[in-house]
Amino acid sequence: MYDAKRDRTIVPLRHIEAKSVKDTGLFEVYNSTTLELVKTVTSGGLHPHEPKLIPGTDEIACTHYGEIYAENPPFIMNVVEPKLTILDAETLEVKRHYVQQDYAMLTHMDIDDKGQAYCVMTQALRINKNHPDGWEAAVNVADKQMQQLLNFKRDFPLPYRIADRSRIDIPLPMIQIDTQTGERKDYFTGFANQMRGQSVAKNSVAGIAAGVFYHSDTLITHRSEANQLLATKAADLGLADMRGICELEGTPYIALAGSNRGVIIIDARNFEVIRRYSIDTHENVHLSARMVG
Repeated sequence: MYDAKRDRTIVPLRHIEAKSVKDTGLFEVYNSTTLELVKTVTSGGLHPHEPKLIPGTDEIACTHYGEIYAENPPFIMNVVEPKLTILDAETLEVKRHYVQQDYAMLTHMDIDDKGQAYCVMTQALRINKNHPDGWEAAVNVADKQMQQLLNFKRDFPLPYRIADRSRIDIPLPMIQIDTQTGERKDYFTGFANQMRGQSVAKNSVAGIAAGVFYHSDTLITHRSEANQLLATKAADLGLADMRGICELEGTPYIALAGSNRGVIIIDARNFEVIRRYSIDTHENVHLSARMVG
């Protein structure tokens, strides 16, 4: 994260093998001009991941995955303290923690102009590749576990991505956390739409926040003024394996990238595709943009 006011870059680091909540992560602070390491401080939680400046304040919010490295089958991640941490932007001292009660990692987020943090979460069930009755039987076991856990009957195809990682990602909401009070709202459009939350971006001009749900290939958008929630499939935008997203600051546009191929620019007010780049993205995970000129 770049802090222009202080000309410094903050890099989050996780503990190499956290075993308890005591194994907190770190922030390395670099002078952005000289690249000199200025200081290293604790992040205040397990696995800090995405720090962002909070508009209208001199504070930083940072997501903490909150997982430890200990087996807890059938879940992939053993989550003990996922949280959004608020820090003083000057000193990086912790001011507030908003611990979430979900058994899922709090991963990616962006913050709108009103200080609302929009976040996605991740948790998955392991598919046992060594199941004695083979792959299909192993998938059926994990699939039944997911349906029992969430108390629903699946009526949509499982994503082909389950084969890449030997896991079924649990459908989870996009959440909104007030960075000043911790008040939370959940946004959920259906089990088929919200598997594997991956990237989040707001757009100030359009007044929206959007989360990419990678394994569902779906963009979930919350329009704050109308309190409107929309689900848009990647195929409707001419993308596949949608994964990265970012705001083009000062415009109503956002950029979206496919995991392997294609970047598009869309108007966040009406979701019209205004530009398309047919380029390879080589397992792209995230996307960022810097306005120049």
